[in-house]
Amino acid sequence: MCASAQTRGTLIANFVPEWRPIGSTRSINHRGHEMNKDQVKGTVKEAVGKVQAEVGKVVGNKDQQVKGHAKEAEGKVQQVVGDAKELIKDATHKR
Repeated sequence: MCASAQTRGTLIANFVPEWRPIGSTRSINHRGHEMNKDQVKGTVKEAVGKVQAEVGKVVGNKDQQVKGHAKEAEGKVQQVVGDAKELIKDATHKR
């Protein structure tokens, strides 16, 4: 069964408090700063991975758990890439 878009949004919002539905004008991270695309995509990937891993755990599917944890890690890496881009952007704008 597929969850509705609203249900999926609620699931993601439970894992990622700063998550906003598509169409929001901007995304804000936990520090109150706007997030770049990599930070947003990474946050969403991480949340989706957490949900996938938890569903795999509940239904007893180790393969889904592993895939979920991998997607979660991929999201964290993408967030770090976004953080690095922000640091570089901030460093170049202060000059």
